[in-house]
Amino acid sequence: MHTTRRRFIQGCCSAIAAMSGSRITGTMFDQGSPLVNQADGSTSTGEILVVLYLRGGMDGLNFIPPVAGDSRGFYESFRPTLKIPTTGENAALPLNGEFGMHPRATALHEIFQNGNLAIVNAVGNAGSRSHFDAQTYMELGTPFVKTTKSGWLTRTLGTQPDLPPDVLLPVLAAGSSAPTSLFGEQSTLNMSNGSSIGFSNAHWDMRDDIRKAVRDLYSDGFSLVKDAGLQALNAADIIETFGSESYNPANGAEYPNNGLGRDLRTIASMIKLDLGLRVATVDYGGWDTHDTQDYAPNNGNFSNKIGTISDSLAAFYKDLDGSEANSLSKRTTVLVMSEFGRRVRENADRGTDHGSGNVFLVMGGSVKGGVHGTFPGLQNDQLFMQTDLKPTTDYRTILSEVIIRRMANPNIGNIFPGFDEYQPLDLVEGIDLTPQYGPGQPEAPVVSELLTLGDNTIQVTWNEVDFAKGYRVEMRTDEAGDWEIVQIYGDESQTTYLASDLVAGGYYEFRVHAFNDAGNSERSNASAAFNRSALENWRFTHYGRIDNAGDAADDLDINDNGVTNLLAFALNLDPLDNHVRKTDGLTPGMPDSRMEDGIAKYRFLKPGGRDNIDYKVEISTNLVNWITVPLSTVATTGIYEEMEASAPQNFNPCFFRLIVDRIDT
Repeated sequence: MHTTRRRFIQGCCSAIAAMSGSRITGTMFDQGSPLVNQADGSTSTGEILVVLYLRGGMDGLNFIPPVAGDSRGFYESFRPTLKIPTTGENAALPLNGEFGMHPRATALHEIFQNGNLAIVNAVGNAGSRSHFDAQTYMELGTPFVKTTKSGWLTRTLGTQPDLPPDVLLPVLAAGSSAPTSLFGEQSTLNMSNGSSIGFSNAHWDMRDDIRKAVRDLYSDGFSLVKDAGLQALNAADIIETFGSESYNPANGAEYPNNGLGRDLRTIASMIKLDLGLRVATVDYGGWDTHDTQDYAPNNGNFSNKIGTISDSLAAFYKDLDGSEANSLSKRTTVLVMSEFGRRVRENADRGTDHGSGNVFLVMGGSVKGGVHGTFPGLQNDQLFMQTDLKPTTDYRTILSEVIIRRMANPNIGNIFPGFDEYQPLDLVEGIDLTPQYGPGQPEAPVVSELLTLGDNTIQVTWNEVDFAKGYRVEMRTDEAGDWEIVQIYGDESQTTYLASDLVAGGYYEFRVHAFNDAGNSERSNASAAFNRSALENWRFTHYGRIDNAGDAADDLDINDNGVTNLLAFALNLDPLDNHVRKTDGLTPGMPDSRMEDGIAKYRFLKPGGRDNIDYKVEISTNLVNWITVPLSTVATTGIYEEMEASAPQNFNPCFFRLIVDRIDT
């Protein structure tokens, strides 16, 4: 019982328990109309998701067979006795010219023709051909991972933004047990029909006494046990009273008198009780057709099962369908899935063995009907491992679209960890909320390449990474040396590290990893700096530095001030003068670096008539990484232009250098 997420029946338990035959109205457990904006700014859909799992690996190729084109020819050659014909009494029911539907699915075919059934071809990524493994992977929502601690439906409910706290029946598992998709969801109510949950074996005159005695057992004690017990009792009381087998389906719907028909009938009755139902599951097994799959295309085990799901789903849809203003089918979406398909080639026993790609169905009043997905073809080189239909759509894409568009829940990263490739197939109506991915493995942070220097310190800065729980900082003092962990932060908002007590003039290189429970990110970019003494910092900050591309000059004589003949020519200086002064804005000289209103400025004189000389000013905070800044003319004096470059605000310490290069002409 997730009492931290929802507390069942708080504030209304006593009223419900005391109802004793009163009529339940829709206003008591009203979940809101589809896509209604709530007072707190959230969106409520009131959407109900029903998941029908066909256990055993249903043969999608015979349910939705190709009826034309190259694939039809390969299908017929691979299945000489099991193929569904395209003509005659047992012909496939037409869909879109390329595919047909099994002839026993006439009731479901009518729903398709009305535009309320979407068929998705070549769905997969269950991760195994083993029934047990594939079902586990698929229902946990984590292919190839069995250790996930909850099912995908559990995580959907746990992240559902519009699920009210006072809900009597949010989850129903029709049948004898709850599926793995609801693993960890302790609010699940398990039942097969409306009378099986109550005190049906007790004499009517004794039921009130039994109820009172059992309820008294839960009046005190540990809250988790008490809440779970009271929730079950309240559900039993109401469902036994109002959801018994006397339920009458609407619109003349007739459910088949079999397990699947009865389970869907139960789900429909619970939806109409308006107890807050949001998720319901039902299983229908027996699809492992290794031998004697069918005696004929329209006669046998497989065909009979297709008829059962077709008639049952059609009755369910008809029962919920109503006027546009009061149509439960508009806010009920049914997903029909199976762990994998069958091999393309039939076996020697007139059956089919475990395969890969399969068909998924989506049914509902808000479904955009049609045949969806990419069918890869049935040639040998188009098959998965030359045996199976190749999956082209990840099943999590279909589930994600229904969760996002119909349930207004964008938390895909929590529901399907590691899945971040959602692209809707346009199967259902709804709003395309931006998927929220994570908490998967975080991305690598980016370290600023302009490190902040102090007298004997270097400050490293990086960006905050989504879903990170902390960061690990590594350092080395040699470009080919080993990295050493120097700091671990368990705070995702900590994005700076101050390295102190450094050796003056020493080389230091840094990189950062982000981490969370899913693991470590890739390492960040590496950023390096030389640490300098206070005197060196002052000198470089105030006087600047002059370099030039020596390989572009053919007169490389350098005087004691680091001024080459090329630079002297560019600035109209005397290259033999060993005491070159700073420019005063009127006469040539060394560039002048100074601070004005907290902004570092850099000026030099550029003589006219030097079209074959290129001038570039670069800045840095670490003397390792340099970036170019724009130049502007601030004054003209005689044949000279006074040029100025400005550093960004608070760019400190700031080192300038002037790069002078000869342009080849």
